[in-house]
Amino acid sequence: MFSQFLRAGDWIAPDGVAYMGYAVRAERNRYVEWRRWPGGELAAVELYDLASDPRENENLAARPGHEALLRELAAMLEKVRNDPRAFNARSLRGTS
Repeated sequence: MFSQFLRAGDWIAPDGVAYMGYAVRAERNRYVEWRRWPGGELAAVELYDLASDPRENENLAARPGHEALLRELAAMLEKVRNDPRAFNARSLRGTS
């Protein structure tokens, strides 16, 4: 699953900057990138293990041991952002 949402207006971030959120959900994980809008500079990332944390309370992105998964999901998100038609739900299965 892929989603995109603009954090602006009433939903603007506390720093007063508008951010666009891009997310991809694999079978077990959800990966989010927050980018400045406009501009597109990466501001933050989030990674959640939906099996152990279905409410997404614990961001694992900065924790050691998740580097390979972060690279995999970031590449998947980049591919979908560049061409939403490239999305294939089967490609998300098996992502740990």
